Amino acid sequence: PTGRLTIDRPDFENKNTAYKIRGWICLPLIAHDQILGLLTVDHTEVGAYGEVETRLAQSFANHAANAIENARLYTAEQEARRTAEIMREANTMLAQSLNLDAILRTLFEYLHILIPFDSAKIWFIQEDIAQMYFPQSVKEWIDDKEAMDFRINIKTDPLYREMFITQQGVLIAD
Repeated sequence: PTGRLTIDRPDFENKNTAYKIRGWICLPLIAHDQILGLLTVDHTEVGAYGEVETRLAQSFANHAANAIENARLYTAEQEARRTAEIMREANTMLAQSLNLDAILRTLFEYLHILIPFDSAKIWFIQEDIAQMYFPQSVKEWIDDKEAMDFRINIKTDPLYREMFITQQGVLIAD
């Protein structure tokens, strides 16, 4: 993209009160037809920028957008590789035991590497009732009998019923 030069915008408002902007170029950082951000260049002198400077800045913005997108792709690739390695390692470890406590302990160790959490639980369902499972090692330090006996009827609780019917997860972001 070459950008369109607009001169004398009456709606331009100088947001920086430290000095009076007299010349300003604002260009989109575009990669794969998506705006990643903006490049702005400003000057306190009148007439500091024209079409030549705008074309140079646009060329720079194009290269910057490509570099930013490449960095994002690289970071995403590294994260995907890390996740795949953790999943592979977890799968290998989980396959080494048939003991439910050991499997769940391993599962939570690897889950915490992938998704940091304050607590995580496994709920097993029997006859429409979900109950938290506590490995033997955890039962030793849980004093709360109420938590150990807590059950949810997945057919009558609206949140769990919807999840059970749609077989889709639920996210509560905040």
